[in-house]
Amino acid sequence: MKKNDVEQLGALSWLYHQSYLGEINIRPNNLDALVKSINKLRRKRRPDFKKVDKGSVQLSEEYLYIEYISDALEKLGFLYFARDKIKKNIKDLHAGKYHIYNSIFDCKALLDTMAGLLNHHYKLGQRRGGIDLKRSEFMQKLADKNSLLAKEIGKFMVWVKAVSEWRDTLIHKRGILLFLVKGDRYLMPIRPKRLVEIALFQVPTVDPIKFCEENIMCAKSIMEIVYGCIQKDLMERLSS
Repeated sequence: MKKNDVEQLGALSWLYHQSYLGEINIRPNNLDALVKSINKLRRKRRPDFKKVDKGSVQLSEEYLYIEYISDALEKLGFLYFARDKIKKNIKDLHAGKYHIYNSIFDCKALLDTMAGLLNHHYKLGQRRGGIDLKRSEFMQKLADKNSLLAKEIGKFMVWVKAVSEWRDTLIHKRGILLFLVKGDRYLMPIRPKRLVEIALFQVPTVDPIKFCEENIMCAKSIMEIVYGCIQKDLMERLSS
């Protein structure tokens, strides 16, 4: 990254290199343009924070964007990290499971961060569990603000709900089974399954690496779509 880019992006360029994305040189589309727009708004309303009662700090609206973005970059980096670790340990059952689990958790966490960013930017007024892309009420409120964006995210809704199902299953019900194939590769059920279902029926399977890569592709696509729309909104705000 050039020195001028570092100066324009500010703290986020350092946070980007704290994530695994910086190590493998993966930079989501629309990221730099969005951060530059945010920083222009931040310069209009400094400082980034002020002290309030009991010694707590209130962050400016513009700085909160940076927190959401840096958090999302960290989690997207973990999705790549999990995939790469599985590739290096394809014969290791326990390492594979460990990184698949983390990939699912981080993927759901990334989607929640995106929902939080949208809730903040469009002032949707949702709270706690209501800040979730899979919830129809959240998506309807988003559609009321930006119907095109809601439509684009909606194209991924089957996958969004599948990620949520995986995450809830791992936390509350059961783990993932891996099946050794030809002595050198593991496959996993394409959806969370009970042991009895696996024993009685033929269960469709998926390669763990392909599973991680699909999650990366969908998560990164949603991130880039969201960043592009918000950047466009902020540019309009700057010009008004």
